[in-house]
This record gives sequence, C-alpha cells and structure tokens, in this order.
Amino acid sequence: MIIGISGPSASGKSTVAQAVGDLCGDATIIQQDWYYMSSSECPPDANFCELRWLHADALVRDLTSLVRNGVASVPVVDFGTFERVDTMEVRAAPLIIVEGMTILRIEEIVDLLNWKFYVAIDMATIATRKRERDLTTRKKSPEIIEEQLRWVAEEYVKDAVIRAREDVVVLDGSENPHSIALSIVEAIRDGVAIDSGRDAGAPSG
Repeated sequence: MIIGISGPSASGKSTVAQAVGDLCGDATIIQQDWYYMSSSECPPDANFCELRWLHADALVRDLTSLVRNGVASVPVVDFGTFERVDTMEVRAAPLIIVEGMTILRIEEIVDLLNWKFYVAIDMATIATRKRERDLTTRKKSPEIIEEQLRWVAEEYVKDAVIRAREDVVVLDGSENPHSIALSIVEAIRDGVAIDSGRDAGAPSG
C-alpha cells in the first residue's frame, strides 16, 4: 500500500505522516524535503513549490526502487543548512508513505499511489507555524520566511485543481494530527473515501 500526503508548507504533513506510521506500526516514510536542491544549488529566495528546485528524478527513482525492489538509498539532509550530509538505506514496509507539498504534481509519483491525501489549512495557521519552525529549526531569516509565505499562498490557490480531483481526499488540517491520521488509517482499512469537504481549511488571505 502506497499513500501520498500533500498540502502547503507547514500544514502538518510530516506530523500526520508520522502519526499514520505510528498507528499502523510498520511503515516506511519518504519525505520530499530530502530531495530539494541544497542552498548551494539555488538562490535563497527560490520558490520551492516550483519543481525546477527539486531533484524530482531522484525522488521518482528512489520511490520506484523502494516499491519494485524493496530497498532504496535516500539522502540525509541537515535542515539547518539544507545540505545533504549522507545517504541512508531504507526498506519497504507493508505501508509506504510519501509526503511533500508538490508530490501530487509529479505524474510518475501519482501513478504509484494507491491513496492520495491533501492536508488543507488556513493561511493564518500556516504563517504562525512556518515562522516558528523556520526561525528556529531551519534558521531562515524573517525576510526569506515572509517571501516564502507569499508564494505558499499563491501556490495554495493553484492547488485547487489538485484538491478538486475525485481521487484526492481533502483533510481538514485544523484538526489534531492524530485525528487526521486516524481518519487516513480508517479510510485505507475500509477502502472508502472520507467525506471531509472538498476545500477544508482554504486560506482566507
């Protein structure tokens, strides 16, 4: 079983993915963030919603290897500098989770997914979370964060096309991550879609 969890920056994708893994007990998580170009490969104001700043070919290659061969060698990234510092071997569990804000724009990945989820949340919450996380954990300047928040809002609007797809389940990111994860697990086990509204948590500004 291969599921994708997408949504805007700071919507809680990684937390939800980990919670799903914890609930299932045996899952392999692949993060799109591992495959972004390093700070030395792109300008500091690069819009990471644009696929040109992503090593998408490497992400597709590694995910395909994990699915077909049961093993892949993936990057290890220092998120303080966004530089690759190593690689690590991961093995396929019964559940493979791919999470990232633009994974549902990459057709090769979409074709591999059994389930597609999108965590939607309002921009005010995204801004609060992103400022707190990026100032501390990711060591970004306030100027870079504010610029990134502008393109996050723009890209969220563009993602309306993705959220409208019949095979994409839209989740309300304002809920507790454990509750969101539980909804995902129940949907997978029951094989039914979650009736959560097509544009839950759409940003108001």
